[in-house]
Amino acid sequence: MTLLRDLFNPFRKQLAQVPAGRLRVFGALARGARDLSAEDLAGIDAGHQTPDLGCYKPGARGRAVRLAGVLQLCAPKSGPLYLNAASRDGTKVLAYWRSELEPLGWIVYGDGPFELVVPGLAAARASIRDLALIEIGNQGERERGV
Repeated sequence: MTLLRDLFNPFRKQLAQVPAGRLRVFGALARGARDLSAEDLAGIDAGHQTPDLGCYKPGARGRAVRLAGVLQLCAPKSGPLYLNAASRDGTKVLAYWRSELEPLGWIVYGDGPFELVVPGLAAARASIRDLALIEIGNQGERERGV
């Protein structure tokens, strides 16, 4: 059953509009929403990049950029406490404390879909495959998914 508040939820509206092959970052950003490609992520400062995420999380593979570098590019406003993230199909949505996730999180990019990987968190919260949306805001999104 769809609740009235869900129909006006900007998170769901944004998720439905993310172009294929892009990662949308939106919410409390100084310059507005950004749709980032793998090339955009590769262009972030080399200090935020790793050619092999397996150096930071056993079993993880691929080129990745620190979430802190992505947020620096998108210029979030000071104050918002939450970072909400969702898979492209919307079946997995997680809400994190921004201060906790920003220094730890990685976004894998390259040959396949984007993936948010967070070393050190419990398995259910440690990653989102086929990542499509990141929101910076003052409210945590209702979590769902595996």
